[in-house]
Amino acid sequence: MVRPPISVLIICQNVEKTIRRTLESLVQFDEVIVIDGGSKDATESIVAEFPNTKFFFNEWPGFINQRNVSLDRATHEWCFMIDADESCTDDLREEMFKIISNSDAKPMYRVMRTEYFLGEAIEVGLGKCGYQERLFKKSRIRYTGGNHHEHLLDGKVITESSEEVQNINPDLRVLHDVSYGMDSWIKKLPRFVLLIAHEKIAKGRRVSAFEAFFSFFWSFLKCMLEALQGEK
Repeated sequence: MVRPPISVLIICQNVEKTIRRTLESLVQFDEVIVIDGGSKDATESIVAEFPNTKFFFNEWPGFINQRNVSLDRATHEWCFMIDADESCTDDLREEMFKIISNSDAKPMYRVMRTEYFLGEAIEVGLGKCGYQERLFKKSRIRYTGGNHHEHLLDGKVITESSEEVQNINPDLRVLHDVSYGMDSWIKKLPRFVLLIAHEKIAKGRRVSAFEAFFSFFWSFLKCMLEALQGEK
């Protein structure tokens, strides 16, 4: 069966523990672009096991620039963005092939991502499953914004009401790392807080040590409350 071409885009660094699952879910795509920021683990050798992948080293320039590098490396018009700790379900894959075969397809589609905590899907509350912009026409998209990237569609920031963006059936999903738990949150939060601080500084704001610490503490507290509620 000949499927319409889609370039899958991945940016990563030191993801040997998760990227195999990701790539195994993408074997039906003819091109998977992996932009690596300088891994010191087995990431590159794992990627090399998959004949449909193309590995490129690009010293880490920040999220926005690295996303745009992945766009520039893609050879197909349609692109699907996925992270190295996610997987694509078979049903979602087939739906994307079906969508882009339609002559009146929208230039961008949002996909529902299933979030997990301690092996359970999070459907409500903090960090719940939600839509993300994932499938799009390369010629009409660029990444912009701070450390939390945004998409520019034809040079304009996408909003929830953008008529040129459509949601794919929420039952067809990208699946985050099922093993995600409290240890992952604890490791992620300090880096997340630093990214927010750097973003504010880049905009000319002063960020005190107290503000950074409070952001970390409050985020950690919210995660703990969600975890306790989920156990009831």
